[in-house]
Amino acid sequence: MKKVYAVFAVVIIVVAAVGFYFFILPPSYRVAEGEANIGKSGGCVYDGGANVTVPEGALDRDILIAVKLLNVSTIPAPPPPLTTFLGAASFGPDGTSFKKNVTITIPLRESKTAGTRLPLFVYNQSKKAFVETDTMAVVNPDGKTASATVDHFSTGGLFDGVTGEGLKGAFEGGLDSGLTPKQSFDSVVQSVLESAKLGECDIESRLECPKVVGVLISIMYETDVPTDDYSDAVSIGETRPAASYITVGADKSEWVSNGEEHYMIYSLVVEVYIDYVQPKIGIPQTVIVLEQGESVVVSAYLECCAALPDRNVEFHLSPLFGSISPTSDTTDGNGVAETTYTAPDEEGTATLTVMYTFQTYEETGTEVYQEPRFGKSILKQKYEEKTTTIGDSVTLVVSKEYKVHIDQTVPWGPIVGWAGEPYQVTMWGTFRLILDASSEGGLYGNWKGTCSLYMVTEGEGPTGHLKRENWIWEDSPVSFSLPEGGGSFPINPTEGILTGYFDPSSNTIKVTVIQPLMEIFSCTGTFEGVIVPKGDC
Repeated sequence: MKKVYAVFAVVIIVVAAVGFYFFILPPSYRVAEGEANIGKSGGCVYDGGANVTVPEGALDRDILIAVKLLNVSTIPAPPPPLTTFLGAASFGPDGTSFKKNVTITIPLRESKTAGTRLPLFVYNQSKKAFVETDTMAVVNPDGKTASATVDHFSTGGLFDGVTGEGLKGAFEGGLDSGLTPKQSFDSVVQSVLESAKLGECDIESRLECPKVVGVLISIMYETDVPTDDYSDAVSIGETRPAASYITVGADKSEWVSNGEEHYMIYSLVVEVYIDYVQPKIGIPQTVIVLEQGESVVVSAYLECCAALPDRNVEFHLSPLFGSISPTSDTTDGNGVAETTYTAPDEEGTATLTVMYTFQTYEETGTEVYQEPRFGKSILKQKYEEKTTTIGDSVTLVVSKEYKVHIDQTVPWGPIVGWAGEPYQVTMWGTFRLILDASSEGGLYGNWKGTCSLYMVTEGEGPTGHLKRENWIWEDSPVSFSLPEGGGSFPINPTEGILTGYFDPSSNTIKVTVIQPLMEIFSCTGTFEGVIVPKGDC
């Protein structure tokens, strides 16, 4: 009986201890990856190099805190124009407020000097864009991360380039160095124009494909000397009634001129004009011919002003005649994605289609933007994000026997020459080529057939006008072989008058006629025919 009481006492002690730990003592400081319940004692949540540190007392209850590192392709909106992406992360739940400031840290894609101040941008859900805030992130001693203190959660981004804070720093830095306001503005203009890169598509943008086509930089300021009030504007490239994006640096400043201290309010406005260029995707070949059971690599090229790397494209086969692998691929540094088609053990055709789906902006109207310092109204373009799919296709022909048929008439000349001094002769006319040939043993086997060449010759010379029509040869047997990979080949036995060229990208044979004439002329003509399975009509 004593043993039972002893065990019962131990159980009571353990339950009391557990209850005291969980319900009376506050939870300990927590460190977790991805997400964690953080409460009064604070904690740290991280994802990669991004993290948030919540101090003790910032929360009065447990909240599931989440951190997610973002890259240039996963951020919810593209980088502001005239900026480049440095880093971003989402901190949630979005909108969560704290009693004490928390510290967020965002890794930088490129190293910066320790102590560098970077304006923190936050994603504005209603505007669907990153908006610059007054909060500054400071680059840490490692040069690879930057940290800022905030009182609420949002998706934060760091961008390098033309920012409101950067405009203010450049303008006031010029004043501090002894420049006049006009000289300092000219310096800012030069810096902005160097960042503009007109005509270049931003292939890193999450949206395809923004291209800056124009920039307008303007300044307004008032000083304590009325005669010094000033406004000016400089533009480059194409400007329009409505700007695509607006960056403003506005503040109050003091500067010294001729030993006297002066006071100023100013506003620097940068209006950016953007075209969104649609990408292009293409397969070079229109027809690919192969034998039963054979495999071929099909390449697709994706570009938008330049090659688009790291994009996912999809391949579709219709009907399901043979197989493709993979059905999706990521473009390489040259914008190339590939799949391999394997033909079945029967003859037939199929269509291979490559498709690329992307996000871009579509203009939906305009709105009035109010410049904050002087109240100037600026017309701004409104956009909506839209999803677009583009594609291209190639016909796959599977067969053991092929044929080509050409029946074309092409002109040649005019050719001007001399038939002995002082006789000038001008010649012109037409060629008609009829070629019927078929393969034995596949596309690169032996080709045999018949060829007819008809020639019309006209001319003007010392004896007047002449015209002659004749068959150079008619239903003559010919033979040839196609070079693997394409290129020139002889057509026998035509004594060099006919030469062929095989273009595998379009699956065509081109035949060129070079016919000597009167020992002083050579006239030429080129004909083209498409290779098809022998059974096709």
